[in-house]
Amino acid sequence: MSPIDVCLAIFVQVLWGGVLTLAKPLVGQLPPILLMAVSYSLAGLVLFPVAPRLRTRPRHLVVISLTAGTIQAAMLLSGLKLLPASMAMLILQLQIPFAALLSWIVGRDKPSLRNWIGMALVLIGIAVVIGRPSGEGRLLGILLVGFSGAFWASGQVGIAVWSRDSGLAVYAGLLRYAAPQLWLTSLVFEGNPVPALQSIGAESWIAILILAFLGCVLPYALWYRLLMRYRVDEVMPFSVLMPVVGVILSIVELGEPITEGLIIGGGILTVGLAVIAFGGRVFRRFASAVSR
Repeated sequence: MSPIDVCLAIFVQVLWGGVLTLAKPLVGQLPPILLMAVSYSLAGLVLFPVAPRLRTRPRHLVVISLTAGTIQAAMLLSGLKLLPASMAMLILQLQIPFAALLSWIVGRDKPSLRNWIGMALVLIGIAVVIGRPSGEGRLLGILLVGFSGAFWASGQVGIAVWSRDSGLAVYAGLLRYAAPQLWLTSLVFEGNPVPALQSIGAESWIAILILAFLGCVLPYALWYRLLMRYRVDEVMPFSVLMPVVGVILSIVELGEPITEGLIIGGGILTVGLAVIAFGGRVFRRFASAVSR
């Protein structure tokens, strides 16, 4: 990868890692599903010119948008409201073993022993971070964030199986379908959105715009650009940075406490992600050195 593209890959992880940090205060001011409905609507309007017409079948886009968009976003933000952002960021990494497992089930990939070891470390790390949940609210938040990762993973597998468009075009279509779904979901579960929308101040609107553009439009545009230019195994290792950046920003910006479980569990989880991302390259080099 060129130095510029390496910087872009790191920049994307910084943006994604900062999204939950930014969203944490917002879910205390706005209903979380409504917040995502507004963000997805703004992002969808910006990306509409990318794919005015899509070749992927509408029924497949409905399923993809429900899983990777509506349900995932609603659960994630609702769970974030009940949890520290640092904990939510680490629990969200369950999406990686979920994606590997679902990809194997549908016959798209066959996890290696290395991947199974990495996924086991991810699960152990998350278990250490969670510890023993105190209170129904925290347990509910853990379940919501964990299942949001499962739905996101199922949506990504759906994209791999059904997509007939480029990655960014599919994402534009996902937003197009998910935005009205989120508005309807917010109306059903959170009630009339008008009072909440009328109460949004100038600072909150700025934060929502940042969430829509720096959390959705820009990072996905850059990420799919990288995926179009390089192999997945060249781009994927940078995803290890996302939980690291998110936890650091949560501690620095939100003043969340640094606990023993967060440090130990986060470390184990990061090693697991690194095994999945870098392990194959390391093992190949080791085998090559031994054969000499």
